[in-house]
Amino acid sequence: MISPSPAARRFSRRSTLPPPCANRDAATAAWRFLIENLYDAVDRKLYRRWRDGERAIDAFLDDYAALVQAAVDLYEMSFDASYLGSPARSPTPCWSASKTPRRVVFGG
Repeated sequence: MISPSPAARRFSRRSTLPPPCANRDAATAAWRFLIENLYDAVDRKLYRRWRDGERAIDAFLDDYAALVQAAVDLYEMSFDASYLGSPARSPTPCWSASKTPRRVVFGG
């Protein structure tokens, strides 16, 4: 029987483990700050600015996209499904924030 090479074994074992992250604590602290201060869970609305303990300026569509990307990155880093919860699954504010129709027409 042919056994896999040591390099192949290391590669396969490494692919099943979460990637190492030197900034894991900073990333989770930033996520916590974002959710606690810039996200309104009642209105399911994201804000863009935090100054002197006050949030202001409604988020743009790319802010919502960055929020979803951050949630996916944190999930991939920790396999904690709570990051994929409510803030990352709210497309309704995205549509209203973008002020674009829900119908997309291709062609001319």
